[in-house]
Amino acid sequence: MPDTFISQLPLSSAAADAVVAADSGDGTVTNKVTLASIAALGGGAPASHAATHGSAGTDPITPAAIGAVATNDARLTNARAPTGHASSHGSAGTDPITPAAIGAALAGHQHTLSAVTDAGTAASRDVPAAGNASSTQVVLGSDGRLSDSRVPSSHASSHRSTGADAITPVVLTPSLTTSQNDWAPGVADVIYITASGAVNITGLAASAVNGFCVLLVNVSASANITLAHESTSSTAANRFRSAYGANYVLYADGGSATLVYHAASSRWRIL
Repeated sequence: MPDTFISQLPLSSAAADAVVAADSGDGTVTNKVTLASIAALGGGAPASHAATHGSAGTDPITPAAIGAVATNDARLTNARAPTGHASSHGSAGTDPITPAAIGAALAGHQHTLSAVTDAGTAASRDVPAAGNASSTQVVLGSDGRLSDSRVPSSHASSHRSTGADAITPVVLTPSLTTSQNDWAPGVADVIYITASGAVNITGLAASAVNGFCVLLVNVSASANITLAHESTSSTAANRFRSAYGANYVLYADGGSATLVYHAASSRWRIL
């Protein structure tokens, strides 16, 4: 009789208490086995045994055996540069970052003035539509008070020699080697003149302002300097006029003369 395998038994059609003869491996012992007992061997849910497949069980299943990654796989925790993905976080991207998510304000947001801590003192004041600003408004660039002329407050004392804004005299120190017509050393309050030899000055082209004064001092060691009276060698408005009707000599080493311009006569008057 050919061998019959358990998988070939007609379990679905045979009675559960039907008997099947089963010989031992060496053929010396024959046992009787019911189909129901055979069915119990190959059917039904297996007994609970998940623990045997755990990492500490008798029949562990490794991550590699089922195509999984171990929890200590270095690729799960290593640092790496992300691939380019900034566009995905844009407002039209697949993973947009909202302003609120990063603590930012919307582009069109507004603040009340009280919420702006560095607005400045002018922020709460209005600008006039036109004309000059009132005491509660800020000033327009066209405000008339920015360019109008006005009488300055009294401050002459500040320009004195001991004042906070003292006016110091303008001093010139020209050197002469020849006589001068329409001499133009520049506008100054004091002119210290050095001459290499005796020279004449026939006119001073320095200022035509009525009442302007200038002090001439000859600091030459030995040369005299002569201011010519009404010399025609200089332009009429630049000429000197002496009260004596004669030339005026600035003697060497300290000779001096104070000149004041008299607009009515267009002359430098020698005092």
